Amino acid sequence: MDGEPNEIIGQNNDLTDLNIELLDKSLTDQINLKSSEDNDETSSERNETQEDGDDGEKRNSEIYAGDINNDDQILEEQRREIIRLIKLNREEEREGDRVYIIPKGWYELFFNTELKDSTKLGPIAISSIVRDYKNFLLKDYETNPYTSLPETVFIKLVEWYGMSEDSKPLYTYLIRDQETGKLVTEYNKIYFRIQYLKAPENRSRSETSSTYRDINNSNFFTASAIDTLKDSMTKVVEYFFDIENDLDIEKLKIKVWYVNSRQDENQSGDNSNSSSYLVDEIQFLSSHSRTHITKDLLNQKLRDLNMLSGNFVVEVIQSHKNYHWVSNYLNYNKIQPGRGIMGLQNLGNTCYMNSALQCLVHIPQLRDYFLYNGFQSEINATNPLGYQGYMANAFSSLIHNLFAERLGSNNNATSMAPTHFKSTIGHINNMFSGYLQQDSQEFLAFLLDSLHEDLNRIIDKPYIEKPSLSDSDDVDDFETVRKLANDTWETHLRRNDSVITDLFVGMYKSTLECPECNNVSVTFDPYNDLTLPLPVDSVWKSKVRIFPQNSPPCTLEVELDKNATFQDLKEYIAKKAQLDVNNIYGCDIFSHQFYNNFESNNSQSNFLGVKELISENDLVIFYEIQAEKGDTIIPVLNTSIEDGFTSSRLFGIPFFISLSPSEINNPLIVRRKLENQYKYLSGGYIHFPSQNKEYDDNDDGSAVSIDKFQSIREKYPDVDLEKYTEYLKYANPTVLAEQENLTPEVASEENNPEGCKKFFDIKIINGLDDRMLSKSSNDSKRESPVFWTPPGHMNYRGARDINDFMDPIIADIYNYGTSKENANTETQENDVEMSDEEKKEEEENVAVEEELLEQPQEENEAMDVEDLEDLKVELNEEKMVELDTPNFSDLFKDNNTVIVCEWNTLSVDEAFTSDKIINWERPGVLENKELDEMREVRSNNNKKKLDITLGDCLKLFSKKEVLGVNDSWYCPKCKEHRQASKRIQIWNTPDILLIHLKRFESSRSFSDKITEVVKFPITNLDMRYHVVDQEDPRGYIYDLIAVDNHFGGIGGGHYTAYVKNCVDNQWYYFNDGHVTEAVPEDSIAGSAYLLFYLRRPINDDSQGDIGYGSERLREILNESRSNHDTQLEQLNRVQAELYETNKTDAEDMSEEEEKEEDEEEDMQYSNEDESSSLDENKSGEESIQNSTNESNPSLSDVNKISENDNDEEEEEGDSDSTNSDRKRIRLIQDHVTSTS
Repeated sequence: MDGEPNEIIGQNNDLTDLNIELLDKSLTDQINLKSSEDNDETSSERNETQEDGDDGEKRNSEIYAGDINNDDQILEEQRREIIRLIKLNREEEREGDRVYIIPKGWYELFFNTELKDSTKLGPIAISSIVRDYKNFLLKDYETNPYTSLPETVFIKLVEWYGMSEDSKPLYTYLIRDQETGKLVTEYNKIYFRIQYLKAPENRSRSETSSTYRDINNSNFFTASAIDTLKDSMTKVVEYFFDIENDLDIEKLKIKVWYVNSRQDENQSGDNSNSSSYLVDEIQFLSSHSRTHITKDLLNQKLRDLNMLSGNFVVEVIQSHKNYHWVSNYLNYNKIQPGRGIMGLQNLGNTCYMNSALQCLVHIPQLRDYFLYNGFQSEINATNPLGYQGYMANAFSSLIHNLFAERLGSNNNATSMAPTHFKSTIGHINNMFSGYLQQDSQEFLAFLLDSLHEDLNRIIDKPYIEKPSLSDSDDVDDFETVRKLANDTWETHLRRNDSVITDLFVGMYKSTLECPECNNVSVTFDPYNDLTLPLPVDSVWKSKVRIFPQNSPPCTLEVELDKNATFQDLKEYIAKKAQLDVNNIYGCDIFSHQFYNNFESNNSQSNFLGVKELISENDLVIFYEIQAEKGDTIIPVLNTSIEDGFTSSRLFGIPFFISLSPSEINNPLIVRRKLENQYKYLSGGYIHFPSQNKEYDDNDDGSAVSIDKFQSIREKYPDVDLEKYTEYLKYANPTVLAEQENLTPEVASEENNPEGCKKFFDIKIINGLDDRMLSKSSNDSKRESPVFWTPPGHMNYRGARDINDFMDPIIADIYNYGTSKENANTETQENDVEMSDEEKKEEEENVAVEEELLEQPQEENEAMDVEDLEDLKVELNEEKMVELDTPNFSDLFKDNNTVIVCEWNTLSVDEAFTSDKIINWERPGVLENKELDEMREVRSNNNKKKLDITLGDCLKLFSKKEVLGVNDSWYCPKCKEHRQASKRIQIWNTPDILLIHLKRFESSRSFSDKITEVVKFPITNLDMRYHVVDQEDPRGYIYDLIAVDNHFGGIGGGHYTAYVKNCVDNQWYYFNDGHVTEAVPEDSIAGSAYLLFYLRRPINDDSQGDIGYGSERLREILNESRSNHDTQLEQLNRVQAELYETNKTDAEDMSEEEEKEEDEEEDMQYSNEDESSSLDENKSGEESIQNSTNESNPSLSDVNKISENDNDEEEEEGDSDSTNSDRKRIRLIQDHVTSTS
């Protein structure tokens, strides 16, 4: 339990908050009123009793609930009795009288004249107002008010009403207020802590570790201001040996110091010294004042000694040994400066934190700022963006643990656990609250930002507009740009000014140029770490297929930047294939179907890069479709019926055809365009009907001879066939198989009875729901037609023959000269029995549909009958079965119709023969000379093994680049978003140059780590050639002071650090808790992640010593260092002065002389003890007599009530107490009185 003084001072100066005189008068009036209503005899008897001296008092003191039948009269009598006792107590009260504490609410209810039933009062619940009985710690007065009563009043109330089960008496004393001279209740007792001054060499390893848990909650006690120092010393010694129970009380000598805790806050940055249990010599000597407790002080009151708060510091040595007191430690031992060569223990995946902290704490200026407590005067506790100084104090505490001066074995610790720092930053930021792996750079960025806000010198941040150039300013004038840079920096400092700003912050210069109007924008932004890209081959490699509209398919090998977009890929393909980029459409093909339409409005290509969008094994095809706005693009699927099967299976690769508005109503044009595409996709098969010479002659716009279609004229003698010229000219009137040199098998009468080869049937799936389709935008502003693809895994077996959608005459023209005229063929095919495999697949399809219709009720609670019908309709649409048959002219107008070309095995084998060098499965290779040249250059560079240098990274950082489509810049002059050219340059650099090598590449769906070695200089990094501002008086030369390393990959790894120690200027390797010597050259490796460079100061006679940071920071550092040196000198001076009065007698006397002195002290103690016992007995008798004269209560009753008193008497009089207990009590008293 935390022990804190009670907040109420001097409450209830008159013992109660109630006006006793008014209560007495009110109660008298009520009693007189009731007495007049009673019979005269009863009233006379009561009046006589009240006037009867001691006998009346005795009767009034024995009022119990059962004495009077009227409960109202009981309360009245009890109240009068309490008022009488309080009045009597006031006349004879004196300082030191006991008063008891009870809940104020109960006491006020007792005197409430409206209360008629005493049973409603209940027992007195003292526990409701108490936190700690032993140390008299009460609860908050505002929520749990309390009051004090004289002992006689308390005894009487407890006799009548008792106490609750969990309560016991709680008393304090009356003391005289030093200002008013009045007696007041001592609610706020003096609060003392016990501390142990222990020599460093006597401390255990756990006690020197930062993880040592101090016993702050058990090393305190409270005392009354009128207690003697001897009373407090008894508690100090008793509590001390209870805590240090492993010490042999018989073999020790003890010395106690009183330390005033009201010390100057500026003397130490560690405010916990006054509350910690263990203290060292430096903390002891740094205290505000020290008073050695001697025998001549023991009988004085604490108030007279002005010991109203503070700590008692205990030190011990062995008796009869020539040992030195710890308080003289510095007289024999010198303070050793902290070296900082201490590891940080891994608390569980905290290596990211440990490595970054080691790099930070070894920056000399930052270390001194926190080590010498210069930061304390700059804590901004009111900053809403800060953390009330918690982060700054935690970081300071860490630096003190690593670098503060040490004594003895304290200086030999090799590691510490940063538990306090970890818990503090975890409380502030949930990202670091657990024990998951984190990024060291992200941790460092947050730490610097939180320290900045905690120490921001700007209390009230003004709202300031960021400076910018006007339209009339010349961006090519360097002085104009310099003025903008200076204005931006001054504006930044008006809102952000701290030690972090002084040491870590520089400025970028950002230049944007519009490609349309050449408008240039120049801005400046601050940075505290320089993130540099690595010049490595960060390319995305892939092979894509291209399906040109009028040439065979081909493959193109592609290499693009990893950050390239899908649009970049399309433009690259268009350039290499010499195609119009507006006619290229990309799709991902899987299992002979469209899997992903990259042109869709909902496609991830709108925001993902190609590396995330396209995987290594994806089959990506770019189709050339020469179509204009208003044309219709139709997706085409390919199926094949194998011998012995009635249902077809997908094969080949889907493609597209386009129809103009004049072609969309002509099924014969559809067939011709399909055959034309198959000619190129098959690798040049030319025996499709549309590829014969006579067919081509019909397409020259000349008139078509009706005479060639003899059977149609005969079938429709009354029809004017001239109206069907647009259909007739694409028909096959006289083409015979034997004229086309077909193989005997294909040309046989059985397969082609009419003499014309029919390779595939065209079937239609129409009426698809738009919600199932992947479509590009049909915005009226879009210049290209709508591009769409059907859903994957659809039921294409529900497709209907194209003839079902035609006029009979058009159907006859369409089928003229083909085997379609033989209707028996189709009938016979339909009679073929389904195979077992087909039956199984059909059953699976039905089961899936039934499962969708029979979903669990909890998933469709809100689905009514109409919803269920809608679901069935959607499933029917998914089956692609349209109940109503539309006209052919309506099939393609809504962009929801798919063409399925159904082949048979013989046709497939004929058209897609294996002797074709190029076809849709084996596309040709499109040569990419530029890529070959790039690979050759890259190969030569690899042979030369050119190293990547830090200079290369800096050059790449400032390289001009063109913004992507998604990162376009709004040009204020054009009033449009433009893909502007952007260049970021380093305007200037800070004193601490923190360089972040961008080894991790993270996007939405992939992450990677670059492990190439970057050569960076250990000394003499010259930044002059990499900054714009060439007039920085601070110089441009930097030296490496730390490297934060990362080993492993993106998914996990380990952090370590190479650090140049700022005390001995040697390099060390910090691997969590392990520290070894190192050479800085070892840090140049592929693991180097964060580089810390320190600017080399310039000693120029013309400019003087520029120093580091702002003038304000330099003043703080100089002052705090000077104060620290002064404190060390003062410590040595205080120690020398203390030693003169604090020499141990053992240093100047022999062992025999020391024993004689001990015997004399024992004799003196025995005499004092006997005298004290007599005085106490006498005082006790006087107390009994006085108590009896005042109110005549039974003292045995008091003892029954007061458990504290009862416990003390039992402890003193218990016949079963062991000799060991009595001996321990005597030894404690011996230590108290022998203090010297």
